[in-house]
Amino acid sequence: MGPSLLQAIQAEPRDRSGWFVLSDWLEEENRPLEAEFVRLRETLTLDTKDYPDREQQ
Repeated sequence: MGPSLLQAIQAEPRDRSGWFVLSDWLEEENRPLEAEFVRLRETLTLDTKDYPDREQQ
């Protein structure tokens, strides 16, 4: 992982694509728990207003 990925995440922390790229990199580096944590964190913090057809529970 290069510093550009971390810089991109720092510059736009709400952009999920950088976080998912990070989780893929963690998976490739044999760090599955950290990868899963990043994925879960991003999935659980989805802003439902971005998905109006998603039913509130």
